[in-house]
Amino acid sequence: MENQEKVLEVKDLVISFKTDRGIVHAVRGVSFDLYKGETLCIVGESGSGKSVTNKAIMGISANNAIIENGSILFEGEDLTRVSEEEFHRIRGHKIGMIFQDPLSALNPVMKVGKQIIEATMINRNILKRRYNDLISNELVAYRNNKANVQFNISKIRNEVEQNEDFIKKIKQFNKDKEKIEKHIERLTKFNNPKFESKINELKDSLNELNDNFNELLS
Repeated sequence: MENQEKVLEVKDLVISFKTDRGIVHAVRGVSFDLYKGETLCIVGESGSGKSVTNKAIMGISANNAIIENGSILFEGEDLTRVSEEEFHRIRGHKIGMIFQDPLSALNPVMKVGKQIIEATMINRNILKRRYNDLISNELVAYRNNKANVQFNISKIRNEVEQNEDFIKKIKQFNKDKEKIEKHIERLTKFNNPKFESKINELKDSLNELNDNFNELLS
């Protein structure tokens, strides 16, 4: 590791919480290094301090959290001494956190609309047209009232997941469309006038299929 760039260095980190029942010690003397290109896994049972450590690195610890000791060096800068204003230029730009619950949290390295669509669509090109308006509306609501973003994201995803009949119709449409297009392609390659009537018939069927599907999406 001598020649590798050290991105993150957590040293002797101690984190506690002030509660009505007194001080709760959550993290006691955690230390680790993370180098560029490396993946580090922190394993522990529930309540062992994994999330508390990660949130401290991100600067999003709970209001009653206290970093009693230690340092968190990110690219040589101690994040335990960084103000919230300074964190704005780091968080989301240089460092991000993907939370445990994918139904209520967002991946910080992807655009919101893209990841909602990607996480819920079986066929992106088809379902995208149906849900783009819904997602856009929810994003507007999110900007106006960020407190509701968890509910809104869950609502979008639940609607897609529960709509099994719609998804089955989409799958069938794709199969039928592909079958007709391949048939047209095969006949066209013969370049024979006797197939023109059949090709036109297939094209009409394809147009009718597309019209029916657009009706389904509306």
